[in-house]
Amino acid sequence: MKTTVVLVLFAGAVLVLAAPAQAQAQNDVFAWMDTHAKAFKTLVNGLGITRKTLPANTKGTLLVPSDKAIAAFVKQMGLSSKELLSQKQLVDILVSYHFIPGYQAKSIEDVPGNPTLAVTADFNYVLRFYKGSGRVWVKDVQGNDVTIRGKPIQFGKLSVVPIDKVLMSGGYFFNGLDALKQYPQWSEAFAAAQQTGWPVSGADADITMFVPSNSVITPGAKAAWASLSKADRQQQLRYHFARPAMSIPQQLKSGQLPTLLKGHDLKVEVTPAKAKDGVPTVKVTPEVGAPASVVIFNIFAGRAILQGVDGFLTAKLPSSTTTEAAPKASGRRSLLFDRGGGFYGGDRYYGRDYGYNQAAVNSIAATNTAAAINAAADGYVPTYAATAYGSYQAQAAANYGNSCYNCVNNWDN
Repeated sequence: MKTTVVLVLFAGAVLVLAAPAQAQAQNDVFAWMDTHAKAFKTLVNGLGITRKTLPANTKGTLLVPSDKAIAAFVKQMGLSSKELLSQKQLVDILVSYHFIPGYQAKSIEDVPGNPTLAVTADFNYVLRFYKGSGRVWVKDVQGNDVTIRGKPIQFGKLSVVPIDKVLMSGGYFFNGLDALKQYPQWSEAFAAAQQTGWPVSGADADITMFVPSNSVITPGAKAAWASLSKADRQQQLRYHFARPAMSIPQQLKSGQLPTLLKGHDLKVEVTPAKAKDGVPTVKVTPEVGAPASVVIFNIFAGRAILQGVDGFLTAKLPSSTTTEAAPKASGRRSLLFDRGGGFYGGDRYYGRDYGYNQAAVNSIAATNTAAAINAAADGYVPTYAATAYGSYQAQAAANYGNSCYNCVNNWDN
């Protein structure tokens, strides 16, 4: 299948694909961003992607939010522009979610199905495109619709479409409660945080939360939790938080980690990954119960970072009954993954407005965007991330009525 890569820049919240303007030299995309999307260009450049390093044969579609959209995003995250730039991993997952490798948008009508799937450079999360009632729009994984209003601007094999909102993947949220609420696997943690209250706010929200998945919270643990006083529940919840916000593997290190429950620490053991793009082993040992492993990595929530763990972390409180230690679970957790009916069952998966999940095995280094661009230049959708959509893109497309822009491992030049 012959395809080309399009960079789509968004000036509006809904993606509208129109007839392309006259093609320009590929590297002219940076000159265009200098005038129309300087803030997004700064983020792209911060990943080492520049006029000089952009491969000449890059194929893909880049969705570019306006400067106003980036400013609104930064404000809602509770960050400054400088703080955002300093978090390279967050910048990478943000930019990668706006890049569709292997497909070049040329016409506003190029939406063969409702929806049409697009695998992004962050293979954990996809985009879905729709058309109807005289408009075309894209839905991100958090359920936001962004209308496509401008014509795709071609820069060689890249196309740019301006939008006026930042697309929200499942890797970053505006606050911790939004992140917990989004994931079915974290509904118990969400309920606990709602009942006891998020422990910090504003500038103090620069924290790490270790989030236990529902599957490791046993009936005994739930009963023990319910028997605690409100004050003890608040203390046990605070034991799951540490300061500052720490990403893996860049910031969280081995050693004693003081929590927000004063005088009570967690013991952290980080074993580096053997492979360059591998996932390290991170064990967190509480004062009571068995160690838990980090199985969901680096969910950004405003100024906070959430790390999913496969065990409940219990502090030793003299005045309370401690919660029962949960049995160990094996492997990583898949976020928003309906295990009840196959990988791509329409009603079971798309009918719930999901269409995204965290990788079963993935690279957590901040290299998603650059890797996707380099692979696209070589004629491949990089599938090493091994997500459901990465490893099974052809099956995903087939089960989705073949309405997918780039659900293939490679394509013809």
